[in-house]
Amino acid sequence: MAKANIRIGTSGFSYKEWLGGFYPEKLPATKMLEYYSERMPTVEINYTFRAMPKTQMLEGWASRTPPTFRFALKAPQRITHFAKLRDVKETTDTFIERAAVMGERCAPRAIPTPARPQNRSPAPQRLPRDPERQTPRRLRIQKSNLVR
Repeated sequence: MAKANIRIGTSGFSYKEWLGGFYPEKLPATKMLEYYSERMPTVEINYTFRAMPKTQMLEGWASRTPPTFRFALKAPQRITHFAKLRDVKETTDTFIERAAVMGERCAPRAIPTPARPQNRSPAPQRLPRDPERQTPRRLRIQKSNLVR
């Protein structure tokens, strides 16, 4: 049986509240990613949920971390929450193309979904597919809210 590669990280890395705890008290914000990536193997990036990431920013993050470090980028909310995964091929392709500049450091991409009745997942036919393999791209579905 193959062994699973499990990485444990946090949701975000740039928190001034962590100064004096996780981070040294006087660590500049511009050094938080490097410090974090030397101690943790992965981080979930929430910024990409609020805004489509710029290629230059993603390249910069990747260049400042060790080769084995991984980023889990959240898909933009305009794909998941506003469009509810409908008619989002162009936007999704843009997100995936931009994330690709990180190479292997971007794995997986997270697709947060709004709460749905009966705790159902989004319709699988709406998820982007790899046209060469006709299989879903490497994505992780994340429930954003608990259904009561």
